[in-house]
Amino acid sequence: MKAEKVKRASYTLEYRLEAVRLVHGGQSCAAIAKVLGMPSQTLENSVRQAAKSEYGWPRVWRLMKEHDIKARGKHKFIVTTNSTHSLPIAPNLLSRNFRPDAPNRVWTKRHRLYSNRWWLIVSGGGS
Repeated sequence: MKAEKVKRASYTLEYRLEAVRLVHGGQSCAAIAKVLGMPSQTLENSVRQAAKSEYGWPRVWRLMKEHDIKARGKHKFIVTTNSTHSLPIAPNLLSRNFRPDAPNRVWTKRHRLYSNRWWLIVSGGGS
């Protein structure tokens, strides 16, 4: 014995839009689906589709085109260092010699090292 195929119900666009309007009015999907005699999943899909088409990218793209609105591009990289100035350049006192010959000759800046649980502040005093 072969099982008969159950024909899927089809609903008109107006019928679905009215059901979606009722859901947006504050009633639950299950209650409206029961009153209208349709599966609640079908109504939920219709609500989801209406929300997607209401604010989806095709609508945004169309509205931007109608009102001649263009998205701003990325900011151009701006060079903030002026290397062509006539000011004196600070001398390189260390010359990559990080082991001074006497204490308190070389000073470094303060660093913060962060772990998941604590901060470690390393202050580079004179060596």
